[in-house]
Amino acid sequence: MLRRDERPLLDAEPLLSRVGLFDISREVHTVAESIERHVKTLDALHLATALLIGESVTVATHDANMRSVAEHLGLDTIDPVLSI
Repeated sequence: MLRRDERPLLDAEPLLSRVGLFDISREVHTVAESIERHVKTLDALHLATALLIGESVTVATHDANMRSVAEHLGLDTIDPVLSI
C-alpha cells in the first residue's frame, strides 16, 4: 500500500511496531477452517490467530468483509489506510 501510494516505508513504522509474529499451529488451522467460508483463506488464518492469542488484539485491515467478520467474532478492528 505504501509503495502504491508512493509513500516512504517509514510511514508504516507506527503500525508495524505493534505487530507480532506467531507460528501457525494445528489449532490455528482448525479454527480457521470454521471461519474460511466467510473470508479468504489467509484472512481466516489471521483471524484464527487473533482469536487464539489469549489477550486483546486489534485486527488491522482495509478489507470491508474481513473487518465485518472480525467484528462479528468479537475482535476490535482498525483500518490502517484511514489511520495513518
